[in-house]
Amino acid sequence: MLNETLSQHQLNQWHDQQAYNACECAVTITERAWGRAPAPFVFFLTGSGGRKEQSVRSDQDHGIIFWGKDEEQAYFQYLGEQITHQLEKAGYPRCEGKVMSNHAAWCQSYHAWFSQIDEWLEENSWSSLRYLLIFSDARALYGAKWLLDDIKNSLFQQIAPGSNAMKRLIENTAHRQRGINAIGQILTVSNGEYQGTFNFKEQVLYPVVHAARLWAFRENLQPTSTIERLGALQGKHSNTPQVPGWFEKALELRLKYCRRDKTEGIHFINPGYFTKSETALVKKWMTDGARFMRKTEQQLLHECKKR
Repeated sequence: MLNETLSQHQLNQWHDQQAYNACECAVTITERAWGRAPAPFVFFLTGSGGRKEQSVRSDQDHGIIFWGKDEEQAYFQYLGEQITHQLEKAGYPRCEGKVMSNHAAWCQSYHAWFSQIDEWLEENSWSSLRYLLIFSDARALYGAKWLLDDIKNSLFQQIAPGSNAMKRLIENTAHRQRGINAIGQILTVSNGEYQGTFNFKEQVLYPVVHAARLWAFRENLQPTSTIERLGALQGKHSNTPQVPGWFEKALELRLKYCRRDKTEGIHFINPGYFTKSETALVKKWMTDGARFMRKTEQQLLHECKKR
């Protein structure tokens, strides 16, 4: 059972343990039905799980890479379904976008994954670039970590500074919600189920998440968490703010006020719950995050124009 007093770091360790337990159980079930795995494999988390930024409740985002022949995919897709089922039993809803290892697109051989990355890069559509961004946050949790490392290294090397791929990734993350109106008030939902609340994840966290990910591509940084990415950037660029400390505090504040009864709407928070000092902090984080994202876009797009 989840301990309500866990810190953000402890909470994500707890989520990791739930996913690891699901893998172990799924491997046992799969071996009983199909025998031992025909090849080494790695199970990875992506999304907020890959970045170690999960809240109290979270849906599933994961995949599998196996070292073997494409015809062995059926074995690993069965394994992926067992993992997905175990996670669902543990309270993690299935991903509506089907970014899960029980789907063929997210359960592929080592060589097929290389081809998949190349295909996403060549296609250059909004959806393919979104998948690249999702995959860039992948973090190995169970199995042969080197399989994921090899493919991610190849991906990061192909997103060269100033390249068209970098330009398209910037454009893909450029659309974002305003957080504060002209008179300095936090913008909230005007009607519907979430009336009077605002999306803390979208308006506070995501500008920094997106900017840090773009810099990770730019600098070929392998850490997946936003805090680790920002830490690796300190001192390298004048545009990198002192974000790691406040970003961690922002995650803790979300944890303090997020709804805990269901996964849907977990990121919508009523700003009326904040103390006066917390409200001032949230506004500052929104301003600093938007400025960081804007400066990141300007600098990286300038590099694209120079090529």
